Amino acid sequence: MLASSVLQSGDQNWVSVSRAIRNHSTESRPHEYFSQKNCALQYGELLEKAETPKRKRSEKNEVIPVETQGLQIVNKLRLEYMQHLVEQIKKQQKDYFQLSDEIEMINGGQCDEKLKEMWEEIQESGRLYSKCKRTRCDGHKLAGVSRARH
Repeated sequence: MLASSVLQSGDQNWVSVSRAIRNHSTESRPHEYFSQKNCALQYGELLEKAETPKRKRSEKNEVIPVETQGLQIVNKLRLEYMQHLVEQIKKQQKDYFQLSDEIEMINGGQCDEKLKEMWEEIQESGRLYSKCKRTRCDGHKLAGVSRARH
């Protein structure tokens, strides 16, 4: 987002860059994170890591336009983000198919014994939780017991 904003607003207009990334951020970050100074510093770090564009000449000795450092940064980060999204999708698909298989096994009665064991564990953790609550336990006795089951 930072590199795209700089590409759009320029590297001298940090007010616009800061406002743009603050308005489009999905993560909760401290206010200082979006300051103009911090944006300039972060972009400077990106520029240091970027390759310096080399001018190319055609056979007719014409200068061929090359990507600017800003555009290189945006394209590289866009590619990395797309790869990250592909990995997330693959992981979610794997999880989906695994859950789908488990549902089939449950519906087919192949997990009845396992379900009984799980139910007993849930009941036991509920008893431990209730006992701990009555004695004002700080939760150390429930180590290993999932809080989601309470």
